[in-house]
Amino acid sequence: MLQRTSTTEIYQPVETKIGYLDVRGAIFLLNASFDRPTLVLEGGISGLSATNAKAEWYHFNLVFEEALAVQTMDLESWSQQEAAVRQNSSFDEVLDSQWYMRLRGKATSDHRHFCVLTHEDVFEVLCRSYCLSLSDGRSLEG
Repeated sequence: MLQRTSTTEIYQPVETKIGYLDVRGAIFLLNASFDRPTLVLEGGISGLSATNAKAEWYHFNLVFEEALAVQTMDLESWSQQEAAVRQNSSFDEVLDSQWYMRLRGKATSDHRHFCVLTHEDVFEVLCRSYCLSLSDGRSLEG
């Protein structure tokens, strides 16, 4: 289930209460906000892309707390740069992160590197913790 890249980083899929999000771009983003030090992503997840989903759609609220660094890029540009990365997961923790190593002066052993692939964008965050709230939803309207 783990995929090594040429830089020895390991992209490990994160298991959620609806299982792993197996399909790249299964997350549809409605809103993103970064009010230092908190990154909040909100939108919908297709139940068809989750390994243990019972509903067709889920509304999600993903909060990354005590974020030290955040970067975002459009999915197509990121895909070209990260061709060796496991691309059939939408939510991964990056182990042996090169980004973490570069920020080692500020990053502590409590910081973790996460990568979230949405339908159109990629968010990478170096943070201390996250909280993912999911609810069964029939509509994705904001």
